[in-house]
Amino acid sequence: MHPEIAACCRLLARLNYIMGDYGEAMAYEQRAVLMSERVLGIDHPNTITEYVSAVFHHTCILLELRSAALETCAQWSLGPTLLELSSPLYTLPKKQTVFVFCV
Repeated sequence: MHPEIAACCRLLARLNYIMGDYGEAMAYEQRAVLMSERVLGIDHPNTITEYVSAVFHHTCILLELRSAALETCAQWSLGPTLLELSSPLYTLPKKQTVFVFCV
């Protein structure tokens, strides 16, 4: 294994993060960390960079998911706007039971 493969995995993780594929991004981050640990050792600066990158992406993903959850809470609590109700395309939703937990 070559140390540059870990860097490539980190870049692939970043691309997946930008595209919104968070699961794949975290998988590539984990691969990058493991490869760097095996090839360079746990105390090498590149390995520490891989750890920092993994934590950064993980934190960003959690913040984006939380933001999406808060948007959903806001939409459910505010309901449709008057403009949306006046639109001919708006149809009343069928009776649904939805549980949304806002944090």
